[in-house]
Amino acid sequence: MRLCPASMTLNETSGVISSPYNPRKYPDNQTCNWQITASHGNRIVLEIEPINIESCGASGECTCDYLQVQNGFSVDPVIRPSPYHGFQATYKQLNYTPPICPTEAIPLSGNGKLSSPNYPMSNYTASQNCTWIITVPAGKYLKLAFTDFVLGSCALDCSSESCTYVEVYNGASASSPSLGDFVKAQF
Repeated sequence: MRLCPASMTLNETSGVISSPYNPRKYPDNQTCNWQITASHGNRIVLEIEPINIESCGASGECTCDYLQVQNGFSVDPVIRPSPYHGFQATYKQLNYTPPICPTEAIPLSGNGKLSSPNYPMSNYTASQNCTWIITVPAGKYLKLAFTDFVLGSCALDCSSESCTYVEVYNGASASSPSLGDFVKAQF
């Protein structure tokens, strides 16, 4: 007996999905598919409550049943036979305005962090020129450390005209002395 949707599209601003009969034990041999679609300009936030699904193996190190969440709708999430309670998740749409590059100076007092737009959630926007101006008091120095550095692919010569790069200047403009440009191949 099929108790799960074979392919259900959800486009409400919020809702709840769960395994059949949750919080009671879910039935055997069920494959449930939900496609949660956000309105243009929105993103989905999915909050999954603690999951109680069947584990296999002598010490229970393997999971027989699983919940799969993906960005797209090409592989089926699956719930297989089990006497366990399953899962429940709440979803909601949030307004999403893509980040833009900063246009103001970033004053530095102590430590700080900066990142490319969208980091770490997704890739940065192509063909975008971002400039951060970091100022420090006179007589002070700036230490810049990259903690995660992954850029788009480059042509073989890795010149600034053929790939994404980060360039650091000793001054407030691109006409200031360059301290170096950094591309993926250098790390």
